[in-house]
Amino acid sequence: MVAFLQPQIITIDGTLYVKMAKLFSDGKYEGISNTYFTLYPLMLFLVQKFVGDWELSGRLISLILGTLTVIPIFLLGRSLYNERVGWLSAFFYMTLPNFLNFDTDVLRDPTYWFFLALTLWLTWEGLKKNRLLLMGLASIGAGLGAIISGALADLVGLRGMYVGSLAITCIGLLLLASAWKLLPRPEDPRGTG
Repeated sequence: MVAFLQPQIITIDGTLYVKMAKLFSDGKYEGISNTYFTLYPLMLFLVQKFVGDWELSGRLISLILGTLTVIPIFLLGRSLYNERVGWLSAFFYMTLPNFLNFDTDVLRDPTYWFFLALTLWLTWEGLKKNRLLLMGLASIGAGLGAIISGALADLVGLRGMYVGSLAITCIGLLLLASAWKLLPRPEDPRGTG
């Protein structure tokens, strides 16, 4: 919180995200397709409607989602090992200087880290408990993370078509989760071993 209150200069990437969000606000969607697009400017546009300030909106998104990242990190550490490891993992995440710095900037990185950590935890829990619902939620988290990072748009060649990219990611990961669910387990009488 102290880092959030310190005066800062907006990053170059931050100015690009604000510019794209302003294009959303002005209804100039044709200008967005010529730039590198991720879901983050749309989030910035939506939050700005409530906050009223572009830079503060971006900083709030980063601060809130960067802070919420502690929760899936704790849950994953606790699930993998024990509660002590969960608390240590959360503590180390909260004290890393780069994370603290990025959590106060107008950057998409903290938003991506949140969805990445959430996806890892949901995937682990889905596999551990053999729950298709958790795997489905993990695939949605993975899709949102990929759209925020922009990696999926480059991978499948659907730049600017983030809804299509999310659908492709969700369908593919849900199919994988369904296949995992149907695989025989050693204790399953259908299994071979």
